[in-house]
Amino acid sequence: MVFHSLSFLVFIIIVFALYYFAFNEKVRVQNYLLLVSGYVFYGFADYRMVLLLFAATTLFYFLGNAIKNAGNEKKSRWITYSGVIAGIALLFYFKYFGF
Repeated sequence: MVFHSLSFLVFIIIVFALYYFAFNEKVRVQNYLLLVSGYVFYGFADYRMVLLLFAATTLFYFLGNAIKNAGNEKKSRWITYSGVIAGIALLFYFKYFGF
């Protein structure tokens, strides 16, 4: 599914209709809807990489929580650095090793 296809238009209309009308004022459900919709959209491009996207999302979610709960600025800075390095390493691997 690409951005300029009819299937994407139908997909995005359904997602936004659910977001604005079915789950109005239920922010947590809206966030999960957007997350799952992103996985579904990504899965249309290459279903094998959805697990990788899920792993990266989970890693960065826990790093974000660790930064929030770090307690001091030095510890949160190191957690931030490790998250940035992990993200760059992931991008580097997939750009330069045949993916």
